[in-house]
Parts: sequence; C-alpha cells; structure tokens
Amino acid sequence: MTISSETRKAGPYTGNGLTTSFTFAFKVFAASDVLVVRTDLSALETVLILSTDYTVTLNSNQDSNPGGTVVLPLALTTGYLVTLSSQVGALQATDLTNQGGFYPSVLNTALDKLTILVQQLKEQVGRAVKVDISSGISPTVMAGYIVALYNNLANIITVSGNSTNINTVAGNNANVSTVATNNANVTAVGANIAAVVAVNSNATNINAVNANAANINTVATNNTNVTNVGGSISSVNTVASNISSINTNTTNIAVIQGASANAASASTSASAAATSASSASNSATQAASSASAALASKNSADTDAATATAQATIATAQANNATVSANAAAGSASSASSYGALAAAAQVAAAASAVSAVNAPGTSGTSTTSLTIGLTTQSFNTQTAKNWVVGQFVTLASTASPANWMYGYINTYNSTTGAMSVVVLSISGSGTFASWSIGLSAPVAQFSSGNVISHANLIAQSFSIPDGINATWVDPTTVGPNVTVTGLGNSTLRGI
Repeated sequence: MTISSETRKAGPYTGNGLTTSFTFAFKVFAASDVLVVRTDLSALETVLILSTDYTVTLNSNQDSNPGGTVVLPLALTTGYLVTLSSQVGALQATDLTNQGGFYPSVLNTALDKLTILVQQLKEQVGRAVKVDISSGISPTVMAGYIVALYNNLANIITVSGNSTNINTVAGNNANVSTVATNNANVTAVGANIAAVVAVNSNATNINAVNANAANINTVATNNTNVTNVGGSISSVNTVASNISSINTNTTNIAVIQGASANAASASTSASAAATSASSASNSATQAASSASAALASKNSADTDAATATAQATIATAQANNATVSANAAAGSASSASSYGALAAAAQVAAAASAVSAVNAPGTSGTSTTSLTIGLTTQSFNTQTAKNWVVGQFVTLASTASPANWMYGYINTYNSTTGAMSVVVLSISGSGTFASWSIGLSAPVAQFSSGNVISHANLIAQSFSIPDGINATWVDPTTVGPNVTVTGLGNSTLRGI
C-alpha cells in the first residue's frame, strides 16, 4: 500500500491533569515502533518506556487507517508536554530469492518501511541547524559559532536588555570618539569620581554662585569691609534673624517718631477707660439686682405650678371617690332586691359620672404591644406619667378594629416605665393585634358577694365571675348567644 502523508509526528500535546489518551495518524508496523517523549516544566525531555510508562493500541488496518492511541497510566501533569513519533529500526529484513515466489504485499511493506525511515530522517533533520546550500561556512565552523554564542549567552542577554542604551551610545559616536582622544583626562576624572559626584549633588548652589558672579566680584573688591563684618558676624546674624521687625520699623518710621506724642494721648485714654470701667461696675450691680428679682419671680412660678399639681391630684382623688360611690351603689342594690331595677339604674348613672370625671388625657393612652384577645391577665407597655391607679377599670380596643376589645381592671401600673397589667373580665371579638387604644370604663362587672350584674336589655360581652361569688341578674337582662360566662366554679348566678 502507499503512504500518502509526510507527517511523522503528533503533538506536542499539553497536559491538563486529566487526559491520559493521545492519538497519532502515521503508519507503524508494531507498538514498539512508537516513540513517546515527555517534556517537563524545565524543558527536560524523557523518552518513555513501552509497557512501563505507556501502552499502545494500533488501528486494525494501518494501510487504510494508519495510527492508533497512546495511553498513559496517569494523567499528564498540567503544563507537561507529550510528543509522539516513530522509531522504526533501520534494518532490511526482506529476503527475495532467485526463482522464488513472493507476494506483492512483501514489496509494499519493504517500500513502506524505507519511506518511513526517510520520513524519520526528515523530521530529525528538520530540527537540526543547517547552513545555506550556497554558504561557504562548513557545518563544523557553524557549530563552533553556535557553541561560542551559547557560552556567552548570559552576556548576550544582558546586552539585549540594554539595547536602548547601546543605541544611544551609537547615536553619540562623535562624542565617544572625543572622549577616547582625551582618555588621560577621563582617567583622572575617574580617579576623583567621588569629588565629581559631590560637585554634581551641589549643582544648584554652583549655578546660583555663577549667576551672582558680579556680586561676588564686588565683594572681593571690598575685602577689608567683609573682614570687618566677619568679626561681628554674631551681631549680623542677630540682625538677620530680626529682619522682618527691622523692615516693619523702617516702613513705620514716621509712627515711631511720633510715639512719644501718642504716649501722652494713651495715658489720657487710659484715665477715661478707668472712668468707664467704674460706670460698668455700677451697671453690673444693677443687673445683679434685676437677676435676684427674676429669681424671686421664678420661685413664685414654681410655687404656682406645685399648687396646680396638687389640685390635679385632688381631682384624681375625687374621680376615684366617684368610682367608690358607684361600687357602693351596686352594694346597696344587692341588699334591696325589691328596688333592684332602681339600684341598677343608680349604679349605671354613678359609673357614668365616674367615667366623665376621670376620662381625661391623664387616664387614656395607647400601646403597640402584640396581644391576643382572651380572658386572662394581659401585660403590655403604654405611656409613662399617666394618672392611672390600681383597681381602675379600663377597656383595651383594637385601633384598627374597635369591635375587638378587652375589658377589666388595672392590676399593676409603673408610671416611670409605662409597664401595665390588666385582669380581663370580658371580651368582644378575637385575634391578635399590635395597636390598642386604652381608656377608663365604668365598673359594670365588679363582683363581690351579692353584687348585681345590670344591663339595659342585653349582656353582649363575655365576662368572668371570680370564684365564690353570688351574682344576680337584674331583669329584663338577657345573655346574648355568643357571650361566654366563666369562673362559676363555686359561684351562683341568678336573675331577679
């Protein structure tokens, strides 16, 4: 068969730490004909060994589908290279005898092997250093040049890195030649290079001196005076350090000359200032008297405020007394059943009076504590410094849905922190709310032995009767269908 491709190398393939299989597409006769070379990160090449470092799987028909696959036992390290070629031996094993028979495939195989050997040589020579066909330099001389260049590789790299400076020197060839003709002077300067560097570091001062050469020459012609000044250099330095003041005095020389006259005027002004100070002292004394009078007015205002506070306290006490009167009216109603209806009416009226007496800004408020409607003790936070007292009856109504409310009496209240707890006796609605309006309510559900529960027509809210209480309905009171009555463990409930 023919060999239709001149390619005798596959790769180099770059490792990624994952791949183990690498393919090639050139014809070989056996797995041992495959050459595998691995290159590490330092460009060091290693020829791998068949069956130890790799295996080869050849395509079944090397004529119609030449090549195969090289498989490494471990993935090729990232950055490493692997290159595939052939290493067919340069031997001729085909022996054709006189008058002997042979198949055409024997000749094809022998010719294919010769072609492969040529391709291997071509691949290797293609990587070799060669001279031009018309060159007069022999390969040996060329090799010598290459070795010499390699031995000076570090210097060549250094020169290459300074190519800019080299080009600069080349552009100043005339100056370089001039320096070369003055080599002796250059050598002398080199021997004093430290002094040259020192002069260069003071170039600014040197230029300044040069720019003032005329003044320096003038000073030189007055050498005697300069010497005299040098003898008094300490005084000169003192004057120099005060030059700003001297310049100021020069500018204000007319003022300085008139200073004596101004001193007399200053003395007169000082006397006038003393007189003004005395007047100011008298004014200060009068201001102090006015301040004392203002303080007395302030103390009087404080007394009036205390009186107003006391009056507010009395008003609160009166409101509480009204509540007590309402409770007393309820007690009277229980002792006279024949006058039950009248007593109930009196209770309602007394409670209404109590509410109107105490339902002021000092006894109303709000809360943002989240509470669930229920017959229990509710604890929450409200405003501080209110006039609430323990035992007052209040209603907590949802701000967003007033039909949902709880009614009971104040169990605790801290006017400093605003913390309050209410024992709930009756409720309306259900749910959990976080915005409440708080106001005093008439004590319509107070319980003690013999108390009367009264309502115009219908008791519509749920309520709780404490244990051991004898409660009485006042006709025509009826209980609504959704009303819950709790706490009747040892209590009685009857109607009249």
